[in-house]
Amino acid sequence: MMKISENIVNKNHTIASASKKMVEHLLSMEENEKKFFVLKKTYYLENFLSAQNEFEKNLKDILDIEAMSAKNSQTWNQLYDQYRSKALLPNDLSRIEQSNDLWISESDINSWLETISSARLENEIEMEQANTELNRRGILTVQTGLGGLGISIFVGVFGGMIMATLIATIFVPLFFSWFVSKQPPKTQQNTMKQPALSFKPVKKIQD
Repeated sequence: MMKISENIVNKNHTIASASKKMVEHLLSMEENEKKFFVLKKTYYLENFLSAQNEFEKNLKDILDIEAMSAKNSQTWNQLYDQYRSKALLPNDLSRIEQSNDLWISESDINSWLETISSARLENEIEMEQANTELNRRGILTVQTGLGGLGISIFVGVFGGMIMATLIATIFVPLFFSWFVSKQPPKTQQNTMKQPALSFKPVKKIQD
């Protein structure tokens, strides 16, 4: 049970939180990319690169967690490979500022969003299964505990009765003999005989 709880906290919740941030960063990348091509301000390029770095950071965090897990999802590895083939590098800044094409196409971003949504759904199903298993084991533990409690009570009462019977059979006669032996001997007292009462018949007076 502890392993299941630890897995839910350390893996599933972390993936759920990181993947949510990844969606936000992807949408920010798309927004700042379009604004840069319209307004041609470096500010939006910096925001795009910042969102891209955060996206990559969260994706690597998920990959590290998946690497330590027994159940490893290949969805995140495929997403990382696709991202690395499209990601902007610092050496590309001078070139992309003069380009009129999107750095990361809208179709790529939409594809990544679908992949993240699919992976998030897979993670939620895994969390639900883990919670169901945790609940099942909890119920089983309670039932086992109640059964053990009943057995303990029975053994305690039955064992107490047997011990009381054995102790009484052995020690009661011993204590009785010891108690009688400690009593002082009784002295014989002379009893005075009292004369018996004699009754004389009463003569009936005749008229």
